[in-house]
Amino acid sequence: MKIAILTSRYPKPEQPYNHMFVHIRSLYFKSQNQDVTVLVPSSEKTEYIIDDIRVLCDSTSNIANQLDQYDVTYLHLLQLYPFSAADGSIVYDRLKKNNKAFAIYLHGSEVQRYQQYGFDFDWSIKQMIKFFYKNVYVIPKMRRFLIQTQSRPNTIIIFPSLWMKQNAEENLRMKINNYTIIPNGIDTDFFGTPKTIATNPRRLVSIRSFSSKVYNILDSIMVLEKLPKDYTLTIYGEGFLIPYYLRVIKQKNLEERVTIIPKFLDREAMKQVFLSYDLFISTTLFDSQGVTMLEAMSSGLLVAAYDNSSRKEFIKDNVTGILGRDVIDLANKIVHITQQQEVFNAIISNGQEYIKQINVPVVGNLELKQLKKIVNQ
Repeated sequence: MKIAILTSRYPKPEQPYNHMFVHIRSLYFKSQNQDVTVLVPSSEKTEYIIDDIRVLCDSTSNIANQLDQYDVTYLHLLQLYPFSAADGSIVYDRLKKNNKAFAIYLHGSEVQRYQQYGFDFDWSIKQMIKFFYKNVYVIPKMRRFLIQTQSRPNTIIIFPSLWMKQNAEENLRMKINNYTIIPNGIDTDFFGTPKTIATNPRRLVSIRSFSSKVYNILDSIMVLEKLPKDYTLTIYGEGFLIPYYLRVIKQKNLEERVTIIPKFLDREAMKQVFLSYDLFISTTLFDSQGVTMLEAMSSGLLVAAYDNSSRKEFIKDNVTGILGRDVIDLANKIVHITQQQEVFNAIISNGQEYIKQINVPVVGNLELKQLKKIVNQ
């Protein structure tokens, strides 16, 4: 089967972690003897090979003209950029017109209205432009595309979680019937470790972007503030909000207990960080899945997270992780669990076993079955 994977970004030598989650899929399909080509919209025409995957960069008009030579097109975060050679709308329009099989994996940002990010809104011209771009241009286009194509038997819409499907329906104001739920696969071969015994559960770690308040790092700091004084928190990440959080830490006199390490972690570095901690905290406001926290779970960390959005689909409270309603609730649960060594270790073990159910080969096989199914319609 000839598969064309379309995505707005893809790993390359100078940027090896661009949409790595898409590359992992390509590698799995390739390992199953599928003919995979990745197509990336670009103003410059280039071609390269990475890990034996062929990547073609070209204008979306040229890419659209090539789609008929593939058995199926698989879309991942193909963004809409008006007046650009990389505008994905040309591809969406072509897929509407022809009757070729395609699948679209909706990760979240493609179908979320700008109001959902209201915590970052500041009435600046830049924010107003983003508001109109997202709500007036992107959302209506995605809605029309899905309405006009979802009833076709050779089409499938894939979500990482049921919450994401319901959130998409709310934002698009439409019912989505032709869909399936397949989480992003976790690379348990890479992140999984034999570590099953906590050595210092009072040392918390978080790996977050400091580029948006959606990650709600403030509440992670507030949780740490409510914990006994021998608990510490280390946060890895980059972004313009770091000075703000440093001021918060200073105001709360937590400089000795909360450390921000302004550093992007590649997969190998992330794995090493996971090996040094036993508890991962995530107070993100909403998330369609939460891949990083699940990678931490695979690495043998107990995950403590807010009980919102898709969390219950991936964490069973007090069985595979901890879910808290708010700062006080999460802090109390952390104290309770970390004072019970056997229970703490049991949750870690349960979490690692659960993650094996959504590892890369398992979910890759599910996706491949869906692609073959729509090709045969």
